[in-house]
Amino acid sequence: MKTTIKIQLPKDFQLMCVLMSCEPAKVIQYYLNGISLPWQMSVHPEDPTGMRTGFFLKNSKTCDTEETQDLIDEINDEDFHERLVLIVKMEIEQPECEQLLRQEISKWRDKCLSIRKELKGHDPNYTIVDYGH
Repeated sequence: MKTTIKIQLPKDFQLMCVLMSCEPAKVIQYYLNGISLPWQMSVHPEDPTGMRTGFFLKNSKTCDTEETQDLIDEINDEDFHERLVLIVKMEIEQPECEQLLRQEISKWRDKCLSIRKELKGHDPNYTIVDYGH
């Protein structure tokens, strides 16, 4: 999927790109390409520690209410985690493992979106809160 977005590059980021002789768009695209729950769970060789996904999950604050987040946590039941662990433990190739994980996560995603839609009305989007730095 190709989407055009407008972002304002902070001066510090621009300076880093100049100092490192790299193109901002390529840096951002590289980072985005590595944000993947299946990659993180399957210990993908390109990001074995899941650093990019972990950074995204730990540092992206949402505008979810506490009630919404509590309900999302409830559907994150043990069965869901057990199914993911079983997939990871299968002795299959990396792409197959990622695909199975992606399918399982997609089922979970639909439940999350349904809960958000119920609680927020017709705008179930997951919104990132701006840090303003």
